[in-house]
Amino acid sequence: MRSGAWKWLQAVLVVVAIVAVGRALWVNWDDVRKSPVQLAFRPGWIVLSLGATWAMYAALVEGWRRLVVGWGETLPWFAAARIWILASIAAFVPGRVWGLAGMAILSERAGARSSVTVGAAIVMQVLAIGTGIGVAAIAVGPELRALRPEAGTAMTIVGVLAILSVAILHQGGALRLLWRVAGRTDPPPQPPGWGALVEAALVNTVSWLGYGVALWALARGILTGVDLSLRVAIGAFAVSYIAGYLVVFTPGGLGVREVFMVGVLTPSLGPQSAIALSVASRLAIIVNQAVAAAPFLRSRESVRDRT
Repeated sequence: MRSGAWKWLQAVLVVVAIVAVGRALWVNWDDVRKSPVQLAFRPGWIVLSLGATWAMYAALVEGWRRLVVGWGETLPWFAAARIWILASIAAFVPGRVWGLAGMAILSERAGARSSVTVGAAIVMQVLAIGTGIGVAAIAVGPELRALRPEAGTAMTIVGVLAILSVAILHQGGALRLLWRVAGRTDPPPQPPGWGALVEAALVNTVSWLGYGVALWALARGILTGVDLSLRVAIGAFAVSYIAGYLVVFTPGGLGVREVFMVGVLTPSLGPQSAIALSVASRLAIIVNQAVAAAPFLRSRESVRDRT
């Protein structure tokens, strides 16, 4: 498909997604209007939410960096953070190849082989999806099972299969396939060892829990008269984030994440509070990424300057 046609297709798909979100809100507008939301501003909870998110950014950077180092590259933490954070901004561009392309360019400029840094990023992304589905299945599986027993059972099975992504990544064929999907033509690195995979999976699992804590704290920072459990907050964030990530034609999962988050949160918060929290979560993501990227925007040093 030509690049021009692909851009038009992406634009059409984004419009379709926005229309779908608008229709969902319109259909439920009566419920939203009849469920008044009481907003608040509690700085302590909001700071806790932001801090938890930044801590998870740091953990993911370290998890990715350790994979890179395990493949024989020298990559100091500051340089790794710069590459990871700036490449993640490309998530706001429709498609998933832009983040990897940006990472490849930044890595080469920093003196690290892009085949290694991109390979480590692919491993982290697959593990993020696998562990995220597993966490979501455990966190919100009971609610789904109460609504539809077959849905809860299916999600549990999917969660178990997702956790097996650790074993899949240990196979060379799986990594080669993912390498081709990512559009790379150079040879992929060797599959990481079991220890590195388990460590990276644990980092991703902890990050999902931490992001759930951030959403839970944000709810307490901006809403009054609601009782959102930590378990549901973890599940809501994991479900919505993964859904937004897998729908590649929306920038940063825009609209898709919000629809899924509202769907999971509504039984606990009511429709209007769920919508308010989903919008606040989107704004928090933008603020978090902007603040995290700020120290690195003017930094041009190479990896060797930090060794």
